[in-house]
Amino acid sequence: MEENMMKQRLISTGGGNMMRRIILLIATLMVVSPEVVFADPPFPTSYKPESAFISGHFKAVGRSAPNQDEYSALRAAKMSAQRELLETIKGVRVSAEAESLKGLLTSDVIKTAVEGLLQGSTICENGEYYDESKRMGYVCIEVGRKEMLGQLYSNQTMMDKIAATVKPTRQFTPQEVKPAVENYDGLIIDLKAHNFRPALINKIFSAKNDVLYDPSKISRQVLVENGCGDYTNSVDKAKAALEARGVSHPLIIKAIGVVSATDAKVSEDDAVKLFSANQNAGFFSDAKVAFVLK
Repeated sequence: MEENMMKQRLISTGGGNMMRRIILLIATLMVVSPEVVFADPPFPTSYKPESAFISGHFKAVGRSAPNQDEYSALRAAKMSAQRELLETIKGVRVSAEAESLKGLLTSDVIKTAVEGLLQGSTICENGEYYDESKRMGYVCIEVGRKEMLGQLYSNQTMMDKIAATVKPTRQFTPQEVKPAVENYDGLIIDLKAHNFRPALINKIFSAKNDVLYDPSKISRQVLVENGCGDYTNSVDKAKAALEARGVSHPLIIKAIGVVSATDAKVSEDDAVKLFSANQNAGFFSDAKVAFVLK
């Protein structure tokens, strides 16, 4: 009897010791073996060309192959990012008539202008990331929208090519030009209800498809520096963007639709109001126009 009780105590003691050993082993492994985490870079890994019109920068991200040291991985990722940025710029919509810049790149001069943009590109803020677990690099680079416009529009060959994509359109001429009721000095056109796409050339049409606003209304210097206007995703931001350019009392118009996705359409009444306001203040020549997108 005593012998059996002794055996049970030994078994019980041994089982408890075994359990304690297992718990201790698990705890030790948790301390000395950190969890392997495959982290993502602290920035998006893809950007749409259209987003550059609002953010003000064309961006692209490149990545290296895995299993490289940090220097080699980041260097390879930067070269990949430059290729991606070039493709992003080529994919920019030109106008309602031309799908993208890529279709215009038939001249060596134009190719040089576009590829020259890469020389002015910079690494995005916090735009380098090395994933130690994968030994892989990511690099984000960017070029400003205004820098891109300057590079393109200051090149006469490119300017002519872009202008040639725009078909001649009947200009808006109201039967009666009424004096502007208020002294508007800029335009905000609200397109949040429509699928509007920013482009190098965005036009504004009346309901009868007569053009009110296009590059022919803008001075060459302003077109080089600012393009066809500013692009935001709210009316308040549009007011702030125009205020920075000296506009204190913009005319705000809600578009009634779009033409070929890249051009805005306004009602006939608003077309007359806009025509009169511009006749009075001449803000089209300075491209003091802001497009509000979704």
